[in-house]
Amino acid sequence: MRAVRLFDRLIDGLAVLAACILFAITFLIAFDALSRHIPFAPRLNGVIELTEYALYIVTVLASPWALRLGAHIMVEIVTDSLSPKWKSIAAVMVNLIGLIVSATLIYAGGLATWKAWMAGTLVFKSFIFPQFWLLLPLPIRALLLLIEFLLRLSGIRGRTPPTLQHQIQEG
Repeated sequence: MRAVRLFDRLIDGLAVLAACILFAITFLIAFDALSRHIPFAPRLNGVIELTEYALYIVTVLASPWALRLGAHIMVEIVTDSLSPKWKSIAAVMVNLIGLIVSATLIYAGGLATWKAWMAGTLVFKSFIFPQFWLLLPLPIRALLLLIEFLLRLSGIRGRTPPTLQHQIQEG
């Protein structure tokens, strides 16, 4: 259980970091927009590109937290019509699918990252940097999601997100 608490702290910390990045993006975009209308104001190059990368990182950092809380998008039109027993079965199936997809993304993302690193490919836009920097977060996020799905399937976390768990209990 100590490992689960450490994992939860890691995920909480990543979510806080994602929120901070989102906060910084907001001010960066506002400053960039305002600086265009102020004579002699410093201009920031590459704000749009930096924002694109930052939004990607925000989703990488926050998705395990959203999964843990059940704050992700769910299609409830099907689960609303199921009995509590079938809702539980559906939750297990969804977690298994999530586990398989996460494992696939770890492999594919890891392979793509490795190939980009070995090839030494660079991204040439406003900023120039190694391509593997963009690819590396994908297998890491997939690993965190895989761990969350394992916690759900093992029963440590509970097999269903809090919102669906509430629906199952209501019957």
